Amino acid sequence: MRFLPPNQGNRRRRIAGLLTAIYLLLIFVLSSIPGNRLSIPSGMDYLAHILEFAILAFLSAYAVFVRYEAFYPYAVLCFSVAVGIVNEIYQVVIPLREPSVMDVMSDGIGAFMGIWIFAMLFEREWIDGIRNKVF
Repeated sequence: MRFLPPNQGNRRRRIAGLLTAIYLLLIFVLSSIPGNRLSIPSGMDYLAHILEFAILAFLSAYAVFVRYEAFYPYAVLCFSVAVGIVNEIYQVVIPLREPSVMDVMSDGIGAFMGIWIFAMLFEREWIDGIRNKVF
């Protein structure tokens, strides 16, 4: 990152932040759809939550990584879970939608998976450090 010309680094920061913001907006737009219009089979909604929050955490980790040139997995995890909690609270006002603790747990699992995938691709040292502490 330090070896990029200044304009290219700024462009990369803007694009990463914009992608994350657009994806956040998409999550809240999809959460605004009334429950009777959704056609997600029961049981598959947890997989949908895991996938959508894995993508959110990956994009957020990339945006933070590009902006600060460092990896902050715990901050990204807290941010992603906070978005999940706010999203569930927001669903109280949407017709035929109910907040669920299991959805928040699925969001957290997905966020962890997104951070893990990001670390596997870009921050191998972090994973090696965890492996050394565990084993």
